[in-house]
Amino acid sequence: MSLFEEARIRKSDDIIDKSVKEIIESFMDDYAREIGFDVKKNPRKLKKTVGDMEFEIAIYSSKYNKTREICDIQYLFVVYYKQLNSDIKIVMRGWGDTGNFHEIETYNKYEKELVCATQLFEKEYRPIIELFENDFNDAVEYFSHIKRYSKYNVSLQFLDQVLGRERIEKLIKKYYKTLSLPYRRQIESYAKGERELDFVLEQNGKYILDNKLIDF
Repeated sequence: MSLFEEARIRKSDDIIDKSVKEIIESFMDDYAREIGFDVKKNPRKLKKTVGDMEFEIAIYSSKYNKTREICDIQYLFVVYYKQLNSDIKIVMRGWGDTGNFHEIETYNKYEKELVCATQLFEKEYRPIIELFENDFNDAVEYFSHIKRYSKYNVSLQFLDQVLGRERIEKLIKKYYKTLSLPYRRQIESYAKGERELDFVLEQNGKYILDNKLIDF
């Protein structure tokens, strides 16, 4: 019997009499079974491959976890494109619950969280996978629209490589306009060779600069 099945039968607020590692690994097995992913235990992640696309859900354990007291987990949904001309193959990332930690140390919390995580996956990320299963190019085109691009942190390099530079020029300009004025000023200063200690250039900003996609 899986821990999820046991939790459904018990309907109890009792602490699960297992180590943090055992609870998280049981949760991964139950979650993978619910959404149809494979389990990779080291590092902790669930995985599904569709052509050249790899969909992963990384499972993180809170540093405050303590066996038979606290067991909190966090998720990150990541999409990789194996053909991307870069050392970094990540093309999308995010999670619909804004990265909060979730409690699963009791039977009731375990059951509730697995149900909620499955519902969230079906709502937010199952449609993404199905898009790529149905038509790769249509899926890439879908995520080139500014709202979806911003929501899922889509890689500009990915869109550029698949769709071509002319197709994403408008997107690049729209993306740049969504940035705060202070951040835009930092990018412009960075382009001129200035370096500020507190400035961290994210992936798409760096791609714009390295490829001179914006005229300053």
